[in-house]
Amino acid sequence: ASLCAAWIARSISVPLKHLTDAALQLAHGERNVRVATDSKDEVGVLAKVFNTMSIALLASEENLSKQAQTDMLTGLANRHLLLDRVNVAMTDAQRRGDWVVVAFIDLDGFKAVNDKLGHDMGDRLLKCVAERLRACVRASDTVARLGGDEFVLLLPNERGSGIFGAETHIARQMLSLVEKISAPMMLAGAEVKVSCSIGVATFPQDGVDA
Repeated sequence: ASLCAAWIARSISVPLKHLTDAALQLAHGERNVRVATDSKDEVGVLAKVFNTMSIALLASEENLSKQAQTDMLTGLANRHLLLDRVNVAMTDAQRRGDWVVVAFIDLDGFKAVNDKLGHDMGDRLLKCVAERLRACVRASDTVARLGGDEFVLLLPNERGSGIFGAETHIARQMLSLVEKISAPMMLAGAEVKVSCSIGVATFPQDGVDA
């Protein structure tokens, strides 16, 4: 009888307790919980089903979180994530005594591309512009798309003075961006060209909130 009780505890009661505890952790928001078992019986099957469900739930939540912060066309940060990063950058800049640059980029001639070549070509153009912007910034910078043909660059940890002077680093960087975005693009075998306009604001010189 004692051997039978020990077998039941080892094979059924303890695994079920582990499964119950894991389910409670999952219900309270813990998404990386897994149940370890080598059992081939019904308890083992339940454990495998639980682990599969836990993995799928984690993947689903990560996907939803990404969609909430990402522009789905270009993969860039969206307005929500941009504003969050601007606030963080300003807090850091206040502590360090440096400044934050925000550059608003609007494509000139994008509507004509959509009207003449279609929205599919317009989407390809936006993706190409997104890639060009990514290639122009540091890993610590943020490239965002607000919607339509409007993009924003967030450049934290900048230092210097006279930001609007033609010889400053930021002014040169903006001129370089204009040149790179305005370069012809080959999209689906067609040469497409747009230009852009850029406006720059800095913290703390031009504003105290995002």
